[in-house]
Amino acid sequence: MAVPFFLSVLLLLLLLLLCQHGSGFKFRSTARDQEPSSSERSHCQENPYTDEGLPCDEVDALEKIIVNLGLPEPLTSRNYCSKTDDRSISFKCDCNGSPTNRSCHITSLVTYGIRLSGQIDERLSNLTHLTEIDLSDNQLHGTIPESLGKLTRLKILNLEYNQLSGKIPPTLGNLKALQTLR
Repeated sequence: MAVPFFLSVLLLLLLLLLCQHGSGFKFRSTARDQEPSSSERSHCQENPYTDEGLPCDEVDALEKIIVNLGLPEPLTSRNYCSKTDDRSISFKCDCNGSPTNRSCHITSLVTYGIRLSGQIDERLSNLTHLTEIDLSDNQLHGTIPESLGKLTRLKILNLEYNQLSGKIPPTLGNLKALQTLR
Protein backbone atom coordinates (compact mmCIF):
# COMPACT_ATOMS: atom_id res chain seq x y z
CA MET A 1 0.00 0.00 0.00
CA ALA A 2 1.44 3.39 -1.00
CA VAL A 3 1.79 6.04 1.68
CA PRO A 4 0.00 9.29 0.74
CA PHE A 5 2.37 12.12 -0.15
CA PHE A 6 1.18 14.31 2.74
CA LEU A 7 1.87 11.59 5.32
CA SER A 8 5.33 10.84 3.96
CA VAL A 9 6.25 14.55 4.03
CA LEU A 10 4.84 14.90 7.54
CA LEU A 11 6.78 11.84 8.74
CA LEU A 12 10.01 13.18 7.25
CA LEU A 13 9.45 16.56 8.91
CA LEU A 14 8.71 14.91 12.22
CA LEU A 15 11.95 12.95 12.04
CA LEU A 16 13.91 16.10 11.19
CA LEU A 17 12.35 17.99 14.09
CA LEU A 18 13.00 15.17 16.53
CA CYS A 19 16.64 14.98 15.44
CA GLN A 20 17.10 18.73 15.84
CA HIS A 21 15.32 19.06 19.16
CA GLY A 22 16.00 15.84 21.00
CA SER A 23 13.41 15.56 23.72
CA GLY A 24 12.33 19.22 23.50
CA PHE A 25 9.56 18.39 21.03
CA LYS A 26 7.17 15.52 21.66
CA PHE A 27 3.85 14.65 20.11
CA ARG A 28 0.91 13.85 22.33
CA SER A 29 -0.95 10.65 21.83
CA THR A 30 -3.95 10.95 19.56
CA ALA A 31 -6.23 10.70 22.57
CA ARG A 32 -7.58 14.21 23.12
CA ASP A 33 -8.04 13.64 26.84
CA GLN A 34 -4.30 13.69 27.58
CA GLU A 35 -3.47 17.10 29.02
CA PRO A 36 -0.09 18.63 29.82
CA SER A 37 1.12 17.71 33.27
CA SER A 38 0.30 20.04 36.14
CA SER A 39 3.98 21.00 36.38
CA GLU A 40 4.00 22.09 32.72
CA ARG A 41 0.79 24.10 33.17
CA SER A 42 1.83 25.65 36.48
CA HIS A 43 5.23 26.68 35.11
CA CYS A 44 3.50 28.69 32.39
CA GLN A 45 0.92 30.11 34.76
CA GLU A 46 3.41 31.09 37.44
CA ASN A 47 6.34 32.12 35.27
CA PRO A 48 5.20 33.16 31.79
CA TYR A 49 8.20 35.33 30.79
CA THR A 50 11.15 34.97 33.12
CA ASP A 51 13.17 32.23 31.47
CA GLU A 52 14.43 31.75 27.96
CA GLY A 53 11.66 30.45 25.74
CA LEU A 54 8.30 31.23 24.21
CA PRO A 55 5.63 33.03 26.23
CA CYS A 56 2.87 30.65 27.24
CA ASP A 57 0.19 32.51 25.29
CA GLU A 58 2.20 31.99 22.09
CA VAL A 59 2.70 28.30 22.88
CA ASP A 60 -1.06 27.91 23.43
CA ALA A 61 -1.96 29.79 20.23
CA LEU A 62 0.57 27.78 18.20
CA GLU A 63 -0.84 24.47 19.47
CA LYS A 64 -4.39 25.47 18.52
CA ILE A 65 -3.35 26.77 15.09
CA ILE A 66 -1.47 23.55 14.31
CA VAL A 67 -4.47 21.41 15.28
CA ASN A 68 -6.89 23.64 13.33
CA LEU A 69 -4.75 23.15 10.20
CA GLY A 70 -5.22 19.39 10.52
CA LEU A 71 -1.70 18.55 11.67
CA PRO A 72 -1.03 16.19 14.59
CA GLU A 73 -1.41 17.89 17.96
CA PRO A 74 2.06 18.63 19.31
CA LEU A 75 3.11 18.89 22.91
CA THR A 76 4.75 22.24 22.41
CA SER A 77 7.06 23.59 25.00
CA ARG A 78 8.61 26.95 25.73
CA ASN A 79 11.76 25.81 23.86
CA TYR A 80 9.76 24.79 20.79
CA CYS A 81 11.33 27.09 18.22
CA SER A 82 12.60 25.42 15.10
CA LYS A 83 15.46 26.62 12.93
CA THR A 84 14.72 24.23 10.08
CA ASP A 85 15.45 25.19 6.47
CA ASP A 86 12.73 22.88 5.19
CA ARG A 87 10.26 25.00 3.20
CA SER A 88 7.31 22.68 3.78
CA ILE A 89 6.60 23.62 7.37
CA SER A 90 8.56 25.69 9.82
CA PHE A 91 8.24 28.02 12.76
CA LYS A 92 11.01 30.49 13.38
CA CYS A 93 11.60 32.54 16.47
CA ASP A 94 13.53 35.56 17.63
CA CYS A 95 15.19 35.22 21.02
CA ASN A 96 16.87 38.64 21.13
CA GLY A 97 15.31 39.91 24.33
CA SER A 98 16.99 42.07 26.92
CA PRO A 99 19.90 40.56 28.89
CA THR A 100 17.59 40.05 31.87
CA ASN A 101 14.65 38.68 29.87
CA ARG A 102 15.51 36.41 26.96
CA SER A 103 11.97 35.48 26.07
CA CYS A 104 11.54 34.31 22.49
CA HIS A 105 8.71 35.10 20.08
CA ILE A 106 7.42 33.30 17.01
CA THR A 107 8.31 35.44 13.98
CA SER A 108 7.60 33.14 11.04
CA LEU A 109 4.98 30.53 10.20
CA VAL A 110 5.48 28.71 6.91
CA THR A 111 3.29 25.79 5.80
CA TYR A 112 4.14 25.82 2.13
CA GLY A 113 2.56 23.26 -0.19
CA ILE A 114 1.60 20.46 2.19
CA ARG A 115 -2.07 20.19 1.18
CA LEU A 116 -3.49 21.63 4.37
CA SER A 117 -7.23 22.00 4.43
CA GLY A 118 -9.46 23.99 6.71
CA GLN A 119 -9.67 27.69 7.36
CA ILE A 120 -7.12 30.28 8.38
CA ASP A 121 -7.24 30.41 12.16
CA GLU A 122 -8.07 33.79 13.71
CA ARG A 123 -5.67 32.93 16.54
CA LEU A 124 -2.80 33.80 14.20
CA SER A 125 -3.38 37.35 15.42
CA ASN A 126 -2.29 36.20 18.91
CA LEU A 127 1.22 35.70 17.51
CA THR A 128 1.86 39.44 17.49
CA HIS A 129 5.57 39.17 16.63
CA LEU A 130 4.98 37.46 13.28
CA THR A 131 6.84 39.04 10.38
CA GLU A 132 6.06 36.25 7.88
CA ILE A 133 3.04 34.07 7.20
CA ASP A 134 3.26 31.74 4.22
CA LEU A 135 0.28 29.40 3.89
CA SER A 136 0.63 29.19 0.10
CA ASP A 137 -0.06 26.21 -2.12
CA ASN A 138 -2.47 24.41 0.20
CA GLN A 139 -6.21 23.74 0.15
CA LEU A 140 -7.35 26.34 2.66
CA HIS A 141 -10.87 27.70 2.19
CA GLY A 142 -13.11 30.33 3.69
CA THR A 143 -12.28 33.97 4.18
CA ILE A 144 -9.18 35.81 5.29
CA PRO A 145 -9.68 36.67 8.98
CA GLU A 146 -9.99 40.38 9.72
CA SER A 147 -7.89 39.79 12.82
CA LEU A 148 -4.75 39.46 10.64
CA GLY A 149 -4.85 43.27 10.49
CA LYS A 150 -3.58 43.28 14.09
CA LEU A 151 -0.21 41.83 13.04
CA THR A 152 1.52 45.19 12.65
CA ARG A 153 5.01 43.66 12.33
CA LEU A 154 3.97 41.49 9.37
CA LYS A 155 6.20 41.98 6.30
CA ILE A 156 5.20 38.94 4.21
CA LEU A 157 1.69 37.51 3.82
CA ASN A 158 1.50 34.76 1.20
CA LEU A 159 -1.88 33.05 0.82
CA GLU A 160 -1.70 32.30 -2.92
CA TYR A 161 -2.79 28.99 -4.46
CA ASN A 162 -5.53 28.20 -1.96
CA GLN A 163 -9.31 28.13 -2.26
CA LEU A 164 -10.04 31.30 -0.31
CA SER A 165 -13.20 33.28 -0.98
CA GLY A 166 -14.69 36.62 -0.03
CA LYS A 167 -13.25 40.09 0.04
CA ILE A 168 -9.84 41.10 1.29
CA PRO A 169 -10.48 42.52 4.76
CA PRO A 170 -9.98 46.29 4.99
CA THR A 171 -8.07 45.71 8.24
CA LEU A 172 -5.10 44.50 6.17
CA GLY A 173 -4.61 48.20 5.47
CA ASN A 174 -3.29 48.43 9.04
CA LEU A 175 -0.25 46.37 8.05
CA LYS A 176 2.14 49.29 7.52
CA ALA A 177 5.24 47.06 7.52
CA LEU A 178 3.81 44.75 4.81
CA GLN A 179 6.17 44.42 1.84
CA THR A 180 4.80 41.31 0.11
CA LEU A 181 1.13 40.36 -0.27
CA ARG A 182 0.25 37.35 -2.42
